[in-house]
Amino acid sequence: MAPGHPKPPSRAPLVIAAFGGAAAIFVGLKWRAVFARSEAAKERSGAGGGNVYTVHTGRSGGGI
Repeated sequence: MAPGHPKPPSRAPLVIAAFGGAAAIFVGLKWRAVFARSEAAKERSGAGGGNVYTVHTGRSGGGI
């Protein structure tokens, strides 16, 4: 560079921020699709309103 000309700012932080933002948006949309598919599957199986998981009293606990 010639003397008296300021060095242009680096674009690396902007590129990294854009890539990170795009990745975050992609992951968010992917998870939203996964949850929507899960809810649709629960509705199809008829387990939409009730508690899907049950505890068998004679078999729960133990361990420590």
